[in-house]
Amino acid sequence: MKLPTTKTLGICQPIRVQGSGTGVLLLHGYTGCPYSFRNLVSPLIEQGYTVYAPRYPGHGTNGEDFLTTNWRDWLRAAQDAYYDLSSICNTVHTIGFSMGGAISLILASSLNINKLVLIAPALFISGWKIKFSSILSLFFKKLPSGYFEESPVQEYQYLVKEYLSYYWPSQASSLLKLARMARQSAGRVRSKTLILAGAKDTIVPIKAAKIVYEKIATVEKALEIFESSEHDLLNGPQSEQVVNTILSWLRDRS
Repeated sequence: MKLPTTKTLGICQPIRVQGSGTGVLLLHGYTGCPYSFRNLVSPLIEQGYTVYAPRYPGHGTNGEDFLTTNWRDWLRAAQDAYYDLSSICNTVHTIGFSMGGAISLILASSLNINKLVLIAPALFISGWKIKFSSILSLFFKKLPSGYFEESPVQEYQYLVKEYLSYYWPSQASSLLKLARMARQSAGRVRSKTLILAGAKDTIVPIKAAKIVYEKIATVEKALEIFESSEHDLLNGPQSEQVVNTILSWLRDRS
């Protein structure tokens, strides 16, 4: 069978911008890409940070490519990105969205991350399919998800078609693996931590943010709940408030 041509879409390319000796690592979510941080990247650059947003293997290309990857690939890519950033920066902060939040917790449990921002961290995921993903993966590579979204950005519309239009049992099982690892790692995290959650999030239940807040070892922590926001806080109705909250946390705490 001839596979589709695999190439990384423009909006999914890793973002690397050299700034000061303080670096910010941006870790995107499951089926996402660096485009998720489009409202945050420019403000971080304006503040002078060195910014690095990697792309996980299998993301931002096509569905067939996605099928060849799992949690080990995604976690390894995030670890390598941290090593790359720490080699040119004296201080590294990490901002993780959804699955990226789970990965950020795993990294922070063993690596020197100064400040941690977790946006809707996926320690738990809603929906019956995710609970039975291991069983479903024995019978299906993918299933229609019923999800549809219209976007004026052509490349993002392609991502919706290739990724979000389907449910991926094996990859969803990998997401659950990272969620479990994050829950186990939380008690070893001593980074200064800001946790953000949307009150209307139907993908990651709000209990995930509350459990992180309770379990992390650091005493320097804060939990902010945005009442009008759903899962994608950075690009939702309160995105400006969310971005300002993140910038303030990074700037005002030593």
